[in-house]
Amino acid sequence: MSITNFIQKIKGFMDSEEGRIIAFILIVILTGTSSFLLGRMSNSLKNKDNTCVNIENSNNNITTQSNNIKSIYDKSLGKANALDSISVSNQSGSYVASKRGKRFYPVDCSAASSIVLKNRVYFSTSEEAIQKGYSASPSCE
Repeated sequence: MSITNFIQKIKGFMDSEEGRIIAFILIVILTGTSSFLLGRMSNSLKNKDNTCVNIENSNNNITTQSNNIKSIYDKSLGKANALDSISVSNQSGSYVASKRGKRFYPVDCSAASSIVLKNRVYFSTSEEAIQKGYSASPSCE
């Protein structure tokens, strides 16, 4: 079979109803795939340019770290932004509780991070927290 015969067969197939349907399906699949891949590439380029600073309180030591993420926290979700973290870093203690709650947590406990910054109360020891009327959280022992 020569190349010209092969091209003629392809042209004949594309002129048929089946050929048009298959060509349309291939165009839709290729367009969708290329759009998806272009979106992924543009998103990865955006993340390289947007660096944020993550500020943590670890026994009175403030550590900063660059992250390739769009934002650290969203205040509308009740979480702190970076400036709030700086103002709280002066408060220290090994345990934290909410002014509105009845439980206290170790500072490094994941449940403690859900306490709104303005409601946080810090304690040096668990005995101090118990004296103030708080009880230990069973989730972070």
